[in-house]
Amino acid sequence: MKKLLYAAAVALLAACSGQIDPEDDQPVVIPDEYTAPFTLSADKTHVEADGKETVTFSLKDAYDREMLSDKKALQSINIVSDKGTRVPRMQTTATFISNGTYSFSATFKGEKSANTVEVEARNRAKYEVFHRNVGLFKCTSVWCVACPSLGKSLHNLDDSSKEHSVVLALHGNFNDADPFSLYVGDTDLGSYVMGYFRGQGWPTLVYDMNVASTGAASTTDIEAEIMERRVESPATCGIKVTSVAVEGTALKVKASLKSSTGGDYDLACAVLRNGLEFPGGYSVNDDGIYDEVVVALSESFIGYYKGESVEKDGEISEEFSFDFGEKVPSQKELDSYYVAVYAHRKISEGSTMDNIVTCGYGQSVDYHYND
Repeated sequence: MKKLLYAAAVALLAACSGQIDPEDDQPVVIPDEYTAPFTLSADKTHVEADGKETVTFSLKDAYDREMLSDKKALQSINIVSDKGTRVPRMQTTATFISNGTYSFSATFKGEKSANTVEVEARNRAKYEVFHRNVGLFKCTSVWCVACPSLGKSLHNLDDSSKEHSVVLALHGNFNDADPFSLYVGDTDLGSYVMGYFRGQGWPTLVYDMNVASTGAASTTDIEAEIMERRVESPATCGIKVTSVAVEGTALKVKASLKSSTGGDYDLACAVLRNGLEFPGGYSVNDDGIYDEVVVALSESFIGYYKGESVEKDGEISEEFSFDFGEKVPSQKELDSYYVAVYAHRKISEGSTMDNIVTCGYGQSVDYHYND
């Protein structure tokens, strides 16, 4: 009789959602929804920081069900480390391009995994001697309705992407509506750079003065492109800024470049300002404040121009001068100024930006080596 009653219970429960675990004659219904606690694991704890070797993650729920193989569930899963490094959305693997110990946790629909997983990335200097930054040239304008969305995506980059990128805002003019526009001949700077790299509209983001992406790209897409640039085009040089100072009516910038491989390089310099105000425009925080605005550029700003050959471990230096004329900024205003110095490297197809650094007024920046 007991056996028949059990069979009847199984038949009844089978009509409901879920699965049955008949143990000790006590059926257990496993819910369709993934159930906490969630357990995160990885297939390795040490990896080369070459941007190519992968770590594959697994996330299981309380019933030992693998969640990362479920594409629907994957849409709601975020795996991120304490350093801000994310597993790309809808993916299950991660690569590393900076040394360090990364502690990962996973979140599913607001519920955090019960554990963390540590992965150590090592030997970056074996693949790249100098710390690499990617130049993000943002073609934007105060009249551009869609431009603040791109600005917010850049603001939300993970820590690793922010530590390896420099944003420069190149403003475009329309009906003389943008007070922050520079001109290259008769063309405003934003339109000039966008056209040069075949951008299709506002905003356009140009990576390393080499690859353009049009539209308000998502944070995830920008992070992926930064990583790809760093993997496919590692730095072959480092940049040092010795001084940024006003002499007479000019801003003088002294900088040097050192190559770890040898090659043909050309240094360029941009002067930028934070905190510029234009109340009538579209700004990131709707406050009329614009940061990272390029207010002056050296002659070779867009590509290799008249550079020189540098031997392996060799060094070259250059001085840039930007004349303020009669409008020399006050000391308080100079605090909002900084420079970006970057290196173009000659390649068979033309040139690419090899590295870029920033330096504040009155400050200096030494070569930044990988560990």
